[in-house]
Amino acid sequence: MSEGPVLRIYKYGRRTELHRDASEQGYGAVLLQEAEDGKLHPIYYMSKKTSPAEEKYASYELVVLAIITALKNISPILFGSTFQGSHRLFSISEDHT
Repeated sequence: MSEGPVLRIYKYGRRTELHRDASEQGYGAVLLQEAEDGKLHPIYYMSKKTSPAEEKYASYELVVLAIITALKNISPILFGSTFQGSHRLFSISEDHT
C-alpha cells in the first residue's frame, strides 16, 4: 500500500468525478479529482456489502444506492461544486427550505 493510488485532499474548483459499481454482493464508489499532473486521483473510497433485502434489488437500484450512499458521506465537501458522474454533470447545493 505504499505505492499505488493514495488519497488526496479535495481541492475546490478542480474537475471531479464520481465512479460507482454494484452487484448482488455489494456496491461501492470512488470520488476522483484531477491533479496538477492532469491525472485523476482518489479523494474518497466507499464500499458496502449488500444486506439480504438489498440482494433482491435490481442492478440499477443498487447503482443508485451506491450513488446515494456515497453522496451522503461526501456532500459536505461538495456543496456548491459541480462534478461528473457517468458522463453527466451533477450539482449539489444546500437545501434552504
